[in-house]
Amino acid sequence: MYETLSSLNPWGLIFLGVIVMLLEVLLLKRWLKVLGLSLCVVGAISWGFDVQSGWWQLFGGMVLLILFWRLTEQGGQSLPVADEHPEGGIGEIIQDGQALRVIYKERSWPIVTDEPQLQPGDRVVVLQIDEGFASVELLSRKSIHAKN
Repeated sequence: MYETLSSLNPWGLIFLGVIVMLLEVLLLKRWLKVLGLSLCVVGAISWGFDVQSGWWQLFGGMVLLILFWRLTEQGGQSLPVADEHPEGGIGEIIQDGQALRVIYKERSWPIVTDEPQLQPGDRVVVLQIDEGFASVELLSRKSIHAKN
């Protein structure tokens, strides 16, 4: 193990970080995003400052992993990515097996809502998309969130 840690390549860390973040896009798991981002940052710092010690890279990676994890836990101070952002557009409810989903921006999202009786075909306001789930509100409520 000592030989492996003493010879970590910064470009290898960056490449591995990009692969892990691409996996996160498919699986929508927050820990993959945090791990991939940490690997990329450690690789970039290792390359920029010519850090060759795998032990320092491991220590820096763990510190960044904890830091990024804490930042993504806090609601108002999260790291924004493609699937975590406030919305306000209009989507349409569809039936997918037993579950309801919303079609929004040409993609189907599982929904989170407090609406008691959503039906397929209902038009809704997509309030936010967070970790792969769309928060929706029925459009007939005349939501203040709607852009139209």
